[in-house]
Amino acid sequence: MTFLPTLVLFVVVVSTGVWVSRDSRALEAQGTPVIISLGGRRIGSPVLWTIGCLLLWVVFIPVYVSARRKVAG
Repeated sequence: MTFLPTLVLFVVVVSTGVWVSRDSRALEAQGTPVIISLGGRRIGSPVLWTIGCLLLWVVFIPVYVSARRKVAG
């Protein structure tokens, strides 16, 4: 039973990564990509958003949701 919290966290990270991938692709197709600049680096590609969310979920999910609000309004 000690693997259950790890499994739940894994499912949450992967499912939100899939959501970010689909959502950022849809917004890009509509002509309103989610773009931010962090430390002089530009993040706007759906691939970069997805990779960022899968690798640094704690940082990228709040940043994506915040940036998405500004775009999708």
